[in-house]
Amino acid sequence: MPMHMCFLGIEKSLIAKTSMLAYRKDRGQNAAWHTLINAIQGSQETINSVYLVWCLAMKFSDMEKKILGTANWQSDHYLAFTRVSLFHFLPLVKGEVANNLDKHLVLAFRSMRVTWFCLISHIFAEEKVPTETINVLVRLFLSSCRRLWIVGENLHSNQERDDRGKKRNADDRTSTITDKKKAPFYVRGANYLSLLNIGDMIKETGSMRHCWEGENESYIQNFKREVSTMKHTEQYLKTILTKMLRTDVLDSFNETNPFLRAKKYSRTSHVRIYSRGVKYACVEDVFSQEDIVSGVIDKNGNLLVCFEKSRVKGIGVHPLIFNDTNGSWTFNLWYTETMPQSLLSHVYKSREELLQECGDFFILLREKNTTNTSMRTMICRSWRVRDDKGKLRLPLPLKNVLLMK
Repeated sequence: MPMHMCFLGIEKSLIAKTSMLAYRKDRGQNAAWHTLINAIQGSQETINSVYLVWCLAMKFSDMEKKILGTANWQSDHYLAFTRVSLFHFLPLVKGEVANNLDKHLVLAFRSMRVTWFCLISHIFAEEKVPTETINVLVRLFLSSCRRLWIVGENLHSNQERDDRGKKRNADDRTSTITDKKKAPFYVRGANYLSLLNIGDMIKETGSMRHCWEGENESYIQNFKREVSTMKHTEQYLKTILTKMLRTDVLDSFNETNPFLRAKKYSRTSHVRIYSRGVKYACVEDVFSQEDIVSGVIDKNGNLLVCFEKSRVKGIGVHPLIFNDTNGSWTFNLWYTETMPQSLLSHVYKSREELLQECGDFFILLREKNTTNTSMRTMICRSWRVRDDKGKLRLPLPLKNVLLMK
């Protein structure tokens, strides 16, 4: 199923494989690794600051050890990481990180990450995607995994052999170098190769977008509360499980009971509405101060940012202006100068009225501490991205990415 196979399985594994980019015993690569994971953690916190229900970011654990730990992550958090993963790894092709890491390994890693992002985008797209396209992307992804493993194994085995050789010469003793060959990471479990069946699954049962089994993912916590008091008898276990089942059934019945439904206030939403105040005097201030900007796409395809001058006047929407002449492709995403129009195109009385007219939602991302603060890339809830022709479409790997150029 998509949650377990794609996110709790493959994406979790791919995040762990990020560490293969750097040989930590090398001082330059170790410094580059620290820069990279600090940048990823910073961009992760930036995305989490907007509290979007369709992009739920989660902080990394074990940051004091300088590793990308995913303790307490659920499938929604892995999905959100996949959605913005190409933005997270932007430092790999710029500055200190790119100069200190092995170029061939970074290009192989980029190819793997881009093909994975494109594959997931097509699998969970809102629009109908030909299964032939998905089958091609599956094979491209598995091929890029194989290429990454070969490049990484050859590079790291040579580095370890050199280190052992230096140590042997320094100690003036001989030792036998043995290379332990491990199975490639993409064949150690069933998740990676099971992707080959996705095309047939979609033909038989329809889009995988509607096969999400990530609801009530933390239900196991209810059972764990009873484990400490459970006696070592099957009869007592049966009693506990029966009570829990009855409670769960009653809860499901009461979901639509208006007398038992407490009023809840959600911390997340589909779009952030920026308000005039001490921080923002106008909508232009949002773009100058924020590294991530949230917006909507109305049913006519207009790209809009929401700005509320006051509760009385309602929520105004500002169209976006793009200058693609100065844009560029970076890590398979199109970055271009993006600014809002100062004039409103429409005013909505409430958030509910606004959401009724929305067809999609997007985020505009820019690199932290960049000199050109107007350069941003667009990623939509529907997995579409904006390209160099100004179109919103599902992403496909660029030729230079596949050829590792």
